[in-house]
Amino acid sequence: MTLQMKINIENKQTPQTVTYPMTMSNDQLKKNITAWKLDQERPEETPMTYTRKLGSNRGKTRLWLEGNILSAKGWESGDRFNVILLDGVLRYVKTPEGKRKVAGKPGRPIIDTNTDKISETLNTTTGTKVGVTVLTTSITVQAL
Repeated sequence: MTLQMKINIENKQTPQTVTYPMTMSNDQLKKNITAWKLDQERPEETPMTYTRKLGSNRGKTRLWLEGNILSAKGWESGDRFNVILLDGVLRYVKTPEGKRKVAGKPGRPIIDTNTDKISETLNTTTGTKVGVTVLTTSITVQAL
């Protein structure tokens, strides 16, 4: 079962329709709507796309992003972000109030996510290649 919502975005003529699974908590729904609004409101930007393979660490699925993948779009160590897990999509959204922080050193930022929720969300297993799309305000990961 899904929830469809019409959301009015500033500077847009017609409302946009967004669909979310009904299994989501109110907090998750608010995060997803906020991330979606950020995408709609920002000026057009050319995304950087990469392919990565999911690894494993201590029996859990791992996604490791580092270096130029992040810094090319302004993601630096110390930046704060939230993680949004939506069926088929893993998303990192940069926000000053984020619960997580980009690790690493200046010039070599690292985002290391180590949880089986990655495999569950992307409907994949360890060793699967995933597409990573990096923008200045978000990173989207989807199975290929």
